[in-house]
Amino acid sequence: MLVVPALLVKSRRRLETLALLALPLALCYAPYVLTDPRWGLGLLGGLGAYAERWRFNEGGFGLLDLGLQASGASAALARWLWPDPSYDAGQDLNLLQVAAKALAGAIVLGALTWRLRPRFRLEQSAFLAGALFLLLSPVVHPWYALWILPLLPLRSPRLAWLFLSLALPVSYAVLLTYDGTPATWQESPWTRAIEYAPFAALLLVDGLRARAGDPPA
Repeated sequence: MLVVPALLVKSRRRLETLALLALPLALCYAPYVLTDPRWGLGLLGGLGAYAERWRFNEGGFGLLDLGLQASGASAALARWLWPDPSYDAGQDLNLLQVAAKALAGAIVLGALTWRLRPRFRLEQSAFLAGALFLLLSPVVHPWYALWILPLLPLRSPRLAWLFLSLALPVSYAVLLTYDGTPATWQESPWTRAIEYAPFAALLLVDGLRARAGDPPA
């Protein structure tokens, strides 16, 4: 969905493109509408829970959330959203994440709007959308990298993103001790260090090489 605006802006036949995008979505959603007395709204309940509460293996989003909570901005926004003095909004983990989610959303929208300019190609906008989703999503499963892997041959430098896509399965080490109870779902900070620290270093090296005009690693 993040690529749709760029696809429409850069398409010469926007109505046809919009129809081709909408038709598969309508066909996939039709069974839920036909079998759900609430016209398929039950399907959105799971999406709401996913957006509100789920967190797993996050990278950049975790740093945003940590910084905003440390600064007090998350708690201030939570109390503004829920001003009832009898309720301690500063202890509600879901409300405390609103600030980080809002900032992550603003970064994504701003970057994708910038990429709508004519000098940027569609594949560049598509890669940016996938990369930002990987870095700023509260949930990062290994298969999320499949959205950028097909675009890596068109991108240089690419080593950092290739490493991240290969390292993300390390996150499933949490399943080694998980027995189905919430108490045993314990993510180790070492798994994220293995995934994201080398990725950040490689991204920095690739950026410095690109700025210096050297061939990518």
